Amino acid sequence: MMKVPALEDGEVRLAESGAICAYVAERAPQAQLAPPVGDPARGRYLHWMFFDAACVEPAYTERLANVALPARAAGWGSFDRVMSVIEDLVSDGSWALGERFSAADVMLGSNIWYGIHLLGVIKNRPALEAYSARCSARPAFLRAEAVEAAAAA
Repeated sequence: MMKVPALEDGEVRLAESGAICAYVAERAPQAQLAPPVGDPARGRYLHWMFFDAACVEPAYTERLANVALPARAAGWGSFDRVMSVIEDLVSDGSWALGERFSAADVMLGSNIWYGIHLLGVIKNRPALEAYSARCSARPAFLRAEAVEAAAAA
């Protein structure tokens, strides 16, 4: 399968954003992007790492396809419910783990940025716009954006 994004690290080959973020976070513990096993914050971290693929992406698909599924039938509830949950999480200016930026913010933040700037499905949600701005102002995001722009040129 030719998948993007993909990562090759020695003999390890990975695809899927969540798998790549988790792998990088665990390979570089000094960056403190993931709470170590045994840390009480680990469960919250795992929840938000997987929330993106399990809830945000299906909610985007629902919104873009203009299909309203019965909330009880959709594991994510609805687009508005998913966005409200994330708003509640970050509305105080914090990250997914509170004051600590993590790989979960890489996942959530990039997809919120995508929903605002590329898909146009997130509108009039100041807390999500502020969260996206915090994420996209981080040095690693800016470096990645520069690499992507150079590759597209």
